[in-house]
Amino acid sequence: MSTKAFLTRLTLAALLTASAASAYADDVRPLDLALSGDTNRNYAVTVSTRTPRWWIPKVGTDLNFQVAAPPIPSVRPGLPPSEPTGAVWSSLTLPGSGAGLAWDSAKLEFRVDPSARSSTINVSTTRTWAIGARVSASFTDTYSLVRNETSAEADWGAINAFRVDYKPSGTAFVAENLRSIDDDDWHTNLRAEQALGFGLSVSASVSNVMSEDISRTVLASFSRTW
Repeated sequence: MSTKAFLTRLTLAALLTASAASAYADDVRPLDLALSGDTNRNYAVTVSTRTPRWWIPKVGTDLNFQVAAPPIPSVRPGLPPSEPTGAVWSSLTLPGSGAGLAWDSAKLEFRVDPSARSSTINVSTTRTWAIGARVSASFTDTYSLVRNETSAEADWGAINAFRVDYKPSGTAFVAENLRSIDDDDWHTNLRAEQALGFGLSVSASVSNVMSEDISRTVLASFSRTW
């Protein structure tokens, strides 16, 4: 698929997202816009709706791309931009569970990635605990099933995430364990997040901390709601 055709499809998906948001004109139905970029020139844009009732699915579209980098004399030549990728998705967050269940909320998500010719179903459950008035902790289990048109078998993945939030400063610490069908080993990632206000936030992460292939990333994000 050409870049022009791909961007056209993503633009149409964004317009459909906006139409879905305005379909409920009797209530306030804003759009969410999120922008993020890291030190490796990777950027992501997400546009999604906010639905008034839990049984109305939230819909949105993602666009990911890498920008060009100018040459650095005596270090490296200029780097070209990458082909953009993206997906359209729909998610449904179920209300809090009653007593006796192991989670507070559950989320179902269906994603379609036209550039990768794949579709994904994600199921996640979250349990949250209040530790005093200023600190909260949560544990999230996420399981994914990926179907690719070029493969006869579906892939699966799992993420276990433990998160601690310190509310007065907007600081969070996250530890994740990841596993996939292609790798029987669990991989651990650590991340620190800091809200700066006005929709801005920064995060620093270390991936594969228990292996020799350690990577570090600094990410800046901006989000706004209409």
